[in-house]
Amino acid sequence: MSTEILNSSDAAVATAQVEPSHTKTSFGRSLAWLLAIAVTYFCAAFLYAIAAGIYYGVTQPELMQADGADFITAHIMSPNGLTGSYIVIFITVMLVLYKAASFPQQTWFKTLAMHKVAFRRYLPWLGLFAIYYALASLVSYIAEIDGGDFVASIQNTQHLGLFFIMVFLAPIVEELVFRGYFFQAWRNSWLGLWGTTIVTSVLFTLVHMGQYPMLVLGMLFCFSVLLGLAREKTGSVYVPMAMHAVNNFVACVLIVFLGIS
Repeated sequence: MSTEILNSSDAAVATAQVEPSHTKTSFGRSLAWLLAIAVTYFCAAFLYAIAAGIYYGVTQPELMQADGADFITAHIMSPNGLTGSYIVIFITVMLVLYKAASFPQQTWFKTLAMHKVAFRRYLPWLGLFAIYYALASLVSYIAEIDGGDFVASIQNTQHLGLFFIMVFLAPIVEELVFRGYFFQAWRNSWLGLWGTTIVTSVLFTLVHMGQYPMLVLGMLFCFSVLLGLAREKTGSVYVPMAMHAVNNFVACVLIVFLGIS
């Protein structure tokens, strides 16, 4: 299946879309925003935990007095806790990302490569995703991978909040961060295409550290490389975002609603 079915005008558009202005999304500036986004992510999660502690301290003081730390940890790992904390993270990170991507002569939509593409441009990449998913499933079956505590905590919960954050919020914010802002900032730096793809994929994988075993993280890294190539060839963040959403949709149906890990 070819992933480069572009006519000459499409190729010109894609090239223009992936070439950022070095004065707008410079490498040095992007590192400062990388730190800001990372700090925002962890602070948002921490503040949610504090807010949850205050709430349960007021509404269920007897449980908090008995073993408050364990009670809050259990809540954060629950479907309600995961949903609530991710919504807080989504809002705060998107605000920082909006600030990072906004310039006087360039909208944040352009900085984040939010360019519409024809539906036919999605099809080859969704086909490649299907091949990746089949291979990843085969490896998981052969290796008999244990999903770990995170998967166990959401398995067969049939929680609509988890469906919402996994299928919509997570693909949006993660793709805008990694295949949007940082891909745009680093693509024309000394990192080049493959350096940018590798570094953004490492960062993408690190975000999921602690949720999955190492073999699954390796699969996520490979998936992220595929997302980066989709971003490069189409010039739009919407294509990897769609691939990410389809991946999470399948995982959510299997794990959250059917209880298959």
